[in-house]
Amino acid sequence: MGEKILVGFLGGSGYVETKYYIEDKNNYKNTKYILEALKEFIKPDKIIVITTETAKEKKIESIDIPIIDDVKNHLGEIEILTIPEGKDIENQKDIFRQIVKFFEKYKDASFHVDVTNGFRYLPLIFFTSFVYLKNIYDINIEKIYYGNFEGKEYTPIIDLSYLLDLVNWSSSVYLFNQRLDAEALRKAIVSTKVNTHEKSERPPNLRKLGNALSSFSNEFLNVRPRKIAKIATDIKEKISKSKEEIKKWADHLLPLFDRLAEEDFRKLSLENPETLDKENLRYQLNLIKIYVDKNLLLQAILLLREFMISYIIYAINEQEKWIDHNFRESVSEALNALDKSASKHNGEETPQNQNVMDVLQKVKNVEDIGGFINHWNKVIEYRNIFAHCDMKKNTPENLKGFSSDINEILAYIEKLPHLK
Repeated sequence: MGEKILVGFLGGSGYVETKYYIEDKNNYKNTKYILEALKEFIKPDKIIVITTETAKEKKIESIDIPIIDDVKNHLGEIEILTIPEGKDIENQKDIFRQIVKFFEKYKDASFHVDVTNGFRYLPLIFFTSFVYLKNIYDINIEKIYYGNFEGKEYTPIIDLSYLLDLVNWSSSVYLFNQRLDAEALRKAIVSTKVNTHEKSERPPNLRKLGNALSSFSNEFLNVRPRKIAKIATDIKEKISKSKEEIKKWADHLLPLFDRLAEEDFRKLSLENPETLDKENLRYQLNLIKIYVDKNLLLQAILLLREFMISYIIYAINEQEKWIDHNFRESVSEALNALDKSASKHNGEETPQNQNVMDVLQKVKNVEDIGGFINHWNKVIEYRNIFAHCDMKKNTPENLKGFSSDINEILAYIEKLPHLK
């Protein structure tokens, strides 16, 4: 485990002696510097003070010494990071770069940050810098503190760590929106700071929700629509069961959980994913659109091929065989046999066994089978490009036309009679 580092700011004024405490008024530290109180409470391995030249050279009139020297007298050994005043945008960018460069060497540390005495907007720049560092190095910001001084004898030290949770969850939801990658949501549950300071286990329903989110990510990226539908439904239920725990554990995250349950996972749920019916076909079609929208083109084309086979199975009224691999392959071969150029897709002649011939006779009678075959051929062409990983001669230089071709195919499919 890395060092425990306490980081705080030094402004030029506003230091009044008070009794700082965390939660328990009986356990206080009487001092004018909150960093001195936090030093006693959390016992850090190192203290870093961020300040400006103006602030640290300002003298305390009653004792006629620079404020930085008085801070050293109270805190002992400290490391000082002197930054510009930040009076213009270029100065502010310099502060950001300086903070990032300075704290890179401590990327394995655990940080406790006090923002009580930061000058103007400097704590905001610092916070943004640390979010940046967290995204690069996954640094650990354990706590954020603020001394809520109101001119009274006692001053509570407030825990603002939930702000980190909001940033973390916002990033996780962004990743989910981009690629439906719920693994980041699972990690957010693990890393979220609890409302209490007690070192207790995560609430059980939330741990189960985290595991379900991890499973969802795997199934979504591996293109398993039946599993996706089941897990999405399960996640909705687990969020509902976790509501009371969320209120107690991290109530500031309730709006995010509500949005995930009512919008995202609702759209990904299906009541009967094992039954091939119109609802299932529409669900698969919607999933393909999601893959295209998320630019997951490999997943989109893999599912599109399987969807087209499922559609034909539904159209010829063989729904009970829809997850029978051998029957699905017979349907695929029947579709290929209906096109005289099928051999160029498979690399060999289509086998004409009796099972395929029986299926072929039924497929011929499907409404607009000619138009269907034209689009099927395009899907197989793209599917083979992906499946062979460009390790064939005469493959396209790029796939610029892929998205428009897929959207054209989807527009055709949406008008198919058995989807109406």
